[in-house]
Amino acid sequence: MRKFLFLLFVLFLYVSAFAQLEVKPGSFKEVHGFVNINDDPNYQTDDNDLPYAVIKVRTENITDKQRRELRFESNLAVGIVLEYHTGEVWVYLTAKYADYLKISHPDFGVYEYTLPFDLQPKKGYEMALVYKAYAPAAPVKDIYNFLIITADQPNATIYVDDVYVGESGEQGVYKSFRAGEKHKWRIECELYHSESGEATIPVKEGENITVEKRLRPAFGYLNITSSPENGAVVFIDGKKVGQTPFKSDRLASGEHRVRVMKEMFSAAEKTFTVTDGNTTQAPMTMAANFVSVNITTDSNSDIYVDNEKKGTGTWNGRLSDGPHSLEARKASHKSAIKNVQLTLGTTENIVIPDPEPIYGTLEVVSNPIGANIIIDGKSFGTTPRVLGNVLIGTHELRLEKTGCTPVIKNFTLDDKNKLSINEKLPTGKEISISTDKSGDRIYVDGSYIGVSPLTSTLSFGEHEITAIRGYDGDGTNGLNAIKGISGVKATAKTITVAQTGGESSVKLTFSENKTFTVNGVSFEMIAVKGGTFTMGATAEQGSDADDDEKPTHSVTLSDYYIGKFEVTQELWQAVMGNNPSYYKGNNLPVEQVRWNDVQEFIRKLNQKTGANFRLPTEAEWEYAARGGNKSRGYKYSGGSNINDVAWYTSTTNDSGTKPVGTKSPNELGVYDMSGNVWEWCQDWYGNYSSGSQTNPTGPSSGLIRVVRGGSWGSDARSCWVSNRSIDNPVSRNFYCGFRLVLVP
Repeated sequence: MRKFLFLLFVLFLYVSAFAQLEVKPGSFKEVHGFVNINDDPNYQTDDNDLPYAVIKVRTENITDKQRRELRFESNLAVGIVLEYHTGEVWVYLTAKYADYLKISHPDFGVYEYTLPFDLQPKKGYEMALVYKAYAPAAPVKDIYNFLIITADQPNATIYVDDVYVGESGEQGVYKSFRAGEKHKWRIECELYHSESGEATIPVKEGENITVEKRLRPAFGYLNITSSPENGAVVFIDGKKVGQTPFKSDRLASGEHRVRVMKEMFSAAEKTFTVTDGNTTQAPMTMAANFVSVNITTDSNSDIYVDNEKKGTGTWNGRLSDGPHSLEARKASHKSAIKNVQLTLGTTENIVIPDPEPIYGTLEVVSNPIGANIIIDGKSFGTTPRVLGNVLIGTHELRLEKTGCTPVIKNFTLDDKNKLSINEKLPTGKEISISTDKSGDRIYVDGSYIGVSPLTSTLSFGEHEITAIRGYDGDGTNGLNAIKGISGVKATAKTITVAQTGGESSVKLTFSENKTFTVNGVSFEMIAVKGGTFTMGATAEQGSDADDDEKPTHSVTLSDYYIGKFEVTQELWQAVMGNNPSYYKGNNLPVEQVRWNDVQEFIRKLNQKTGANFRLPTEAEWEYAARGGNKSRGYKYSGGSNINDVAWYTSTTNDSGTKPVGTKSPNELGVYDMSGNVWEWCQDWYGNYSSGSQTNPTGPSSGLIRVVRGGSWGSDARSCWVSNRSIDNPVSRNFYCGFRLVLVP
């Protein structure tokens, strides 16, 4: 194989020395006014939608057949398409990344040409490619051939004339000598016998001499077993190597000392002789040094031998001969102990007596009486009661009575003192009541109880909570009378106070925002007052905004509501009954949802709520992200310091989505419109126009949908409020979610 490679290398040198491809100096230049004239889209942009430039390569001294065999390559990121014309090859290549052209032909070799300047997209260039031939050089007079030495072991060391020349490897060792010379060679390798000899270099030019050797092993193996049991630790020549049964790695031929050891057996040691290429059987016999015992006791008691736990209820094992202490232990019981004397060569069946229970005295009283007493899930009658059959230790007590909240507490009982427990069972529950502004007057079932925020104990059952704002009286007037006073606002909510579970707090709000609840999951929609704004790459967005953010244009929108947060996995689960997200968490934004999946979610949500939810239009999304009519002209949604308002690649370190609402909100109180996840919009993607628009909805059809806002894996630029991006409506990605819009 090495000889073939060498001849191939010589042939390549011959071709390269006498003929070559060359770009004619000074021939590379731009052709002004020349653009791509092939209308096929494949000749316009590469697979990443980056535009091509085209180079007309004129060929000289190259036939038509040879021209079609030319191959063109460039940088790794450069796409290339070829188009053949008479006397020319048109090379379409990605303008942005092309630095050089590598031109190859199976007969003419390879030529690399560095482009003299950066190519521009959709521009045309030309150059001349020439094939030249040269006269061969004069032949060399002296004749040298190769001595090639190989061995079947790749780490064999090879010497020629007692001089180290290398290791054999896959191809062996090659060294050239003058024809007719004689040279001594030697091959050495650990755990193999050395080989040596003499070779005469052939006198005919191009003939080599090869020495191939299969080395003879100077090693063998040991196959070590132990009886009466395997699993013994094995030592060879004092070094721990494994457990029986054990086959050794290669060992140098000769004597080796084997030792095996196992608990409850006497160690065994013996010498074995290893011979070249053979496996020597090494059986080892160990003497038993234990007594077999079978111990039983109460099935729930732990068995200890010499203060070491062995099992529960029963244990079969081995013990050394002599005295041992056996014990059965059980919580809240007096341990049972049995001392034994064991003798080698016997099998012992031993029974430990059951541990004795230890009881304490417990008195249980409740208000009201008649509550069921449940200790560790077991019923002990009703209160009041004195119990004498409760084990000492720590227990859980549960008192239950219809119409009362159950009381659960832990207690610890000993065998020396009576323990008394007296508990009051609540007939109601504390409820925290608040509003979106402190100081509002609070009424429960029409009765004034104070101002918000406050906590009050309400009886079990249904109650109407009412908050009044704008009233300066003392609160004694009837609730209906207060509601009728000019300037007074009222809001109310009905709650159910349950003995177990249910609501423990209630918040009433006077804001224009709306809150919806689906299957126990609530979400808030923020009111957005309509208005007129400039959409697109406004001044604060930066001078390097993308082309599709331009031109800026005036947009007028009507009132609408937008989600305070991106739709969470908890809300998606409540509506759809599943969770497609890659990063799991109730308060994380849902992702891996297609645009079409979102439409199905909205359809079901509208059925459950009777509302008219949908995705935001691109204009509605940008207006809300800018802060609506409260906008302060920030670069990002909520501020110009992105770290305050957005989860993006610098703050997440590419670690996935974050819980919604953990960064600062924008001027409207809306969170995460910059970063966390890209958000689907209703619109098909299209170019902006400069004319004024009212409630625009984007193109009427298309292939790709708009996504906005950037994500946890985006750079800062993607999080600008004017930045636009796209996605296929059938794509699912772990960086793309959505938020809702509600039409009034």
